[in-house]
Amino acid sequence: MKRSIKNFIGVSGCVAFAALFFFLLYPPSYDTSVPVVFNSANIPLIKVDIEGGSDFFSLDLGSRFPLSIGEKLFHAKKRDTLKPQILKDLKGRVYHAPRCLIPEIKIGNLIFKKVIAHEEQEKFKKNTSQLLQPGTATYRAGGRIGRPLLEQRNLFLDFSHNRLIFCDNLTKLIETNRCPKELSKVFLKLGRGIIFEVETDFGNKNLGLDTGCTLTYLREDLSWQAKEKDEYGLSFSLSSKFKIGGKEFGSHRLYPYEITPELTEIDGCLGMDFLKNHVVYLDFSKKIAYIGKSFTAN
Repeated sequence: MKRSIKNFIGVSGCVAFAALFFFLLYPPSYDTSVPVVFNSANIPLIKVDIEGGSDFFSLDLGSRFPLSIGEKLFHAKKRDTLKPQILKDLKGRVYHAPRCLIPEIKIGNLIFKKVIAHEEQEKFKKNTSQLLQPGTATYRAGGRIGRPLLEQRNLFLDFSHNRLIFCDNLTKLIETNRCPKELSKVFLKLGRGIIFEVETDFGNKNLGLDTGCTLTYLREDLSWQAKEKDEYGLSFSLSSKFKIGGKEFGSHRLYPYEITPELTEIDGCLGMDFLKNHVVYLDFSKKIAYIGKSFTAN
């Protein structure tokens, strides 16, 4: 009897180990599409289920924090609080942000557990927001979803069709006509952002992909000057060259922005004025991105 029990335990252990090995070798597949809406600054927002409620959150791949929630929502319930953290914006301004632990949030049919959330203070929002048409925002965000949470899954950014797709298989997207076949392959630089090397008229620049940024910005310095004005009175310079991964994407506006010298990894931000007209598949597991022009999709 004892030998039978030992044999059973041994077999059970082998089965459990085999199941774990199979899970690690072949993790569960995922393919879920999430509708996207835009505010008046052209920032994408998605619906997030959080603590029994549902709200729009801005999609911010430029944020290095998993989840930020507005002051009202942050203080609406008693939660397990964590040590406050010091935040800095692109200009180097400092903010002290309280933190807490959210048991779980849901995006589409994907569940993310034990998410660390920061309080998004009004001062930070005011200093880092830019409305293209002030006072016309249809959707207002309850907070923002940042890169550390989003990079837990591979992403397909398809803003021209108002959607974000979490999908582990690029081939599946192409075969179902949800993604164009012609894509430029780029190896990602992952540090304090998702960084692309972009060839411009002003030299090769490291631009951080930033869905929380309305425009494509370049650090202000003496090597280039903004010579024109756009329809909103903002200064920019037109770069006739805008090449990523060896592929030319055509002329693009570059806007000057004051970026703190402490932030040495990037020269600027690749904003929504580019991303709204192009598709990007981010394969975080292989540190590769695929970029293409907008297309007619299913």
